[in-house]
Amino acid sequence: MPVDFRDRDDFRLLVDLLFGGEVPDEIPPSVFRLASEAMVLEVVAARPEVRKKSAVARNAYLAQAAIGSLRLAELTEIAVAMGNHGIEIVPQKGMAYGLMFESGGPVRAMADIDLLVKERDYAKTGAIMERLGYQEMFAKPIAHAGGHHERQFVRDGRLVEIHRAFLRGRRISVDYDALWERTRPVEKDGIRCRMMCPEDTLLYHCFHWGMHEFALGGLRSAWEMRRLIVEDGAHLETCARRAREWGVLRIFWCAARIMEEVEPRPAAGYGRPLADMLAPAPGVRFALERFVVGPSVELLVRPGLLPRPVQLFRKALLVDRLLVALSYLWWYGKALLEVRRDGRTW
Repeated sequence: MPVDFRDRDDFRLLVDLLFGGEVPDEIPPSVFRLASEAMVLEVVAARPEVRKKSAVARNAYLAQAAIGSLRLAELTEIAVAMGNHGIEIVPQKGMAYGLMFESGGPVRAMADIDLLVKERDYAKTGAIMERLGYQEMFAKPIAHAGGHHERQFVRDGRLVEIHRAFLRGRRISVDYDALWERTRPVEKDGIRCRMMCPEDTLLYHCFHWGMHEFALGGLRSAWEMRRLIVEDGAHLETCARRAREWGVLRIFWCAARIMEEVEPRPAAGYGRPLADMLAPAPGVRFALERFVVGPSVELLVRPGLLPRPVQLFRKALLVDRLLVALSYLWWYGKALLEVRRDGRTW
């Protein structure tokens, strides 16, 4: 019978380092290899006492710090341009966490910059980004299709995504007007923007993790969830209530269960208390444990795309409302036909 990776010494030490535990005199090379596979090498190496132990960790951190600084400068340019046109922006995911918790740019690797804008400003962003030298990708028909959520812009190989919603179609039910009312102003590192409230930030993080069936993101997504609870101070009872309103209760419950498996004795109020608060019906709970939570724990150290049939099966399990799922599939099919008629690749 294979050994559960959670019983491995290098995994236990990695989690301890990641969650702020004491740094030992010696760190085995296997810990840094595992950190790289789990997508947290730069994060662990952000601790100076860890960087001293490994040239691999030190080089990874310095490279990411340089990239993070460049992306921060890029965001500053965009924020100023948007602000000059009266458009408020809300950074999401990696860049948001960088502004919330770091100085000088994010310490974790980022594939792109994600920005949320209001519905009324969505159409205006293209001209502004083009004046900054960006080229829009997949401009028609999908970027402007009814219900589509993002526009993608690229400059010098760097991607920026402008969102008016979290997800294409109607898989979740977010009151974006209320979400914007809950945002808070932030001014840091020369950037003026708005940030989602702690509860919305945590829910969005869990939703984005679950949107990819908990297969991508590695241990980094678990570390970020813990950080949002501990350092940003999300009120978990409010999150539980809002998860039901958004239709992400199953996703939020799975995220809490995965966190419990990573850190069995949490001090931050998540894990079993949160999982019990969110618990779905027994039959649904059994299916989620068997087909989502268990396999996803393994994927924390071996992240990667799942086979398409497995993706669709897990997506179906993670959707709270059947009618919403059918509505989403209907929209998805129509949009895909539009793309194919236009001769583009989605």
